[in-house]
Amino acid sequence: MLCGAGCKLWSNAMEILEEKDGVDTELLVYAMNLINKTLAGLPDQDSFYDVVDCLEEQGMEAMSQRHRSRKGTDLDLMEQFNIYEVPPPPRLSGIHFLA
Repeated sequence: MLCGAGCKLWSNAMEILEEKDGVDTELLVYAMNLINKTLAGLPDQDSFYDVVDCLEEQGMEAMSQRHRSRKGTDLDLMEQFNIYEVPPPPRLSGIHFLA
């Protein structure tokens, strides 16, 4: 998934999350929150996994583990990583119930 000129989708958020020193913790939490809210709002599982695959190709798992293993990681950031790790619930769209 490219966004033009070789730029991968979500690369700006990933750059923020990959910063090793001097990053505002609140900015990290906002970046993960943006990712999680976007994933939660996607209309189907195919779209969900397309975005997750893009993030994983850019090193989301390793970056998440680095933050999780760091001493003193912000609890709100840990919560956002935990939310990211939960698979999406199955969508009920397209199912019609008889009245």
